[in-house]
Order: sequence, then C-alpha cells, then structure tokens
Amino acid sequence: MPIDGNQVKASSIIVIAFAALVLIGAVTASIYGIPAPATHDEFSYLLGASTLLQGRFANPVPVNFEAFETFHVLMFPTYASKYPPGQSIFLALGAWIWDPVLGVWISSAIAVAACIWALKPDFDVEGLAVVACVATTLIGFSYWNNSYWGGSVAASGGALFLVPCAGH
Repeated sequence: MPIDGNQVKASSIIVIAFAALVLIGAVTASIYGIPAPATHDEFSYLLGASTLLQGRFANPVPVNFEAFETFHVLMFPTYASKYPPGQSIFLALGAWIWDPVLGVWISSAIAVAACIWALKPDFDVEGLAVVACVATTLIGFSYWNNSYWGGSVAASGGALFLVPCAGH
C-alpha cells in the first residue's frame, strides 16, 4: 500500500530539512568561510542578538549617543535594533550554541520544514520529496542561508500562515 503524504511524520521532515541545510551551510562555510556582516541590516540584527544574549530587550542610551548614530539602530529612547526580534532571536540562539551563523542555518531549516508541512495535504510522498529538494536548494544556496540578513524567519511565518488555509 503506498504511503500517503499525510502519513509522513513531521519529525522526519524536520530532520531531513535540518540536516540538509546545516550540511549546505557547513560546506559553504568551510569553502568560503563564515560570512561576515556587510550591510547595515545585518549589523542591526546582530546588535539585537547581542542585546538578547545579555538578557535585555534594549540597551541603555550611550552617553553622547549622537556620536554613535548609525543606520537601522535606534538611539533614543533606548539603544536597540529597529527591527522586530525574530531574526535576532535565531542569531542569539546560534551565538549561544556556537556562532550566529548556526542560528541562520536553523531558521532556514525551519523555513523548509514549514514549507513542506504547509504543502503536505496537497502532495504525495514523491511530491513532498520534490518540494523538499526545491525548497532546500532555493533557501540553502541563497543569501537567506549565507548571511545574517535573514528571510527564512519571514518565510516560516508565511508558510505557517498557509497551514489553516490548507485545512490542517
């Protein structure tokens, strides 16, 4: 009897997505090195992660804060990232375990697993395997998995938003 897509366990989807994306990230990092932040957004997300790792949601305003003003960082009433904390939470998780890039890889794995789970009622096992390969390739080799800028956290939210629409 063929296995129906609805019988595929969520744990196997998460294990496959996590293993594939961490492997892609680790191989890419071993070839090109761990990515260094390059854009203002990435520095802002890393500030948010650093703030969370220190057990705070915001930092005190520095003395003479005008000298420290930069893009995408709030200086008043508190010193904090201007972005919502989603990406920073994953960066903080990765930094707490090893390096912030690990948090990027974890968020990418969750995004692939969320895409597979959202499309589970519409595909059989072979179709879900194709979805997993396409999502892993698109996310794994994009800047979403190779920079601190993110995108996977929002993709996870979008996929999970579709789950009630699909009749789960």
